[in-house]
Amino acid sequence: MAFGGKGFTGLLKERMEVCSRLWGAGIKAEFLYKVKPKLPNQFKAAEAGGVPFAVILGEDEWNNGKVKVKEMGLRDGHPEKEGVEVALDNLVTDVKAKLARRAELEDMTRQAEGLKVVHGIKGEELEVSAQSTTTEAAAVDAPAGEQPVTEEK
Repeated sequence: MAFGGKGFTGLLKERMEVCSRLWGAGIKAEFLYKVKPKLPNQFKAAEAGGVPFAVILGEDEWNNGKVKVKEMGLRDGHPEKEGVEVALDNLVTDVKAKLARRAELEDMTRQAEGLKVVHGIKGEELEVSAQSTTTEAAAVDAPAGEQPVTEEK
């Protein structure tokens, strides 16, 4: 993605160069082919395509050999919401590390699917509503060898 102020050129060649670097490293990348795409349109295209990270080129940053890498979908107030400035020479390494970390988190999430908290968080009192009091829940809480006891409220 690219943005700039008055006299903005669109940084098309620069966006192509960034994609070429990423492609050369085996990282999927794309950009809008318009010469001067508007930043909101670039973000809409990234969101629609499920893009996990955006590489943002600003004219001043580019002239200093830097870009911003922004993780898409971060909540407001997150310290990296606006992106992290990265030296262009370190872009491939940084993006690969971010993609690996994201894959690791997604794998942990998949592994955790279906797990239930039985006794709550340590130090937290477990509340059980009348609707959720079931024989199954009582069976989990019953000491070994004892019959579960359910109590209606």
